[in-house]
Amino acid sequence: VTCVAACIGSANGCSAPTRPTVTETRIGIAWAEEPSWSRSNSRIAFRHLAASSLDTINVSGLYTIRPDGTECALLIPGSYSSPAWSPDGASIAAQGPSGHITIIFVATGDTVRVGPPDAHFPSWSPAGDSIAFDSGHGNPSGAHTLWVMAADGSGARSVVDATEGEWRDPEWGDQGLLLCYRYYRDTPLPELATVRTTGEHHTRLTYDSRFDASPTWSYNYEYLAWARG
Repeated sequence: VTCVAACIGSANGCSAPTRPTVTETRIGIAWAEEPSWSRSNSRIAFRHLAASSLDTINVSGLYTIRPDGTECALLIPGSYSSPAWSPDGASIAAQGPSGHITIIFVATGDTVRVGPPDAHFPSWSPAGDSIAFDSGHGNPSGAHTLWVMAADGSGARSVVDATEGEWRDPEWGDQGLLLCYRYYRDTPLPELATVRTTGEHHTRLTYDSRFDASPTWSYNYEYLAWARG
């Protein structure tokens, strides 16, 4: 897998940048994945899968840890994935064991289930008042499409026509007006595209025969990074 950055505005995206010098520091525990930074950069949430009795921590669930590797703590046990911090750092949205998006309140560990079932890849709006996700809910074919709902789960709606391919893994951008996502529509491998939260102005960003996924915006919304396999 290659990590790629591109400036939004080029019709064909950008090629991979020159490889920088990287200093790697390992923190946390084995079998940790899906890291998510809090907006304050004070903690990292991640998913841990307890793979064997040899694990230093043998409880699967979501954990948080400081960037220096201290204060690793279990937030909630169970089959939770795709953690995403709210902009104020008070809660984390994740895909829950029931298939719904679950909001976990960091201070207490309390949870609330929101939105329709079969929901994946939650992403908070910059203002923290809405959550984007993908779901196959209500689609007879089972294909996923993009959804948006209020942070309390109300007003859930499909952003795009669920009959046209599969649209997944949304990421908020452009001050809450735009979503970047990966989709399977014209090619067997996913490409990246953007669409407004109104469902208008679908714009394809990548044109290649590679697996493009996991988009994330820079904080000024001028750049995207993603994984290319």
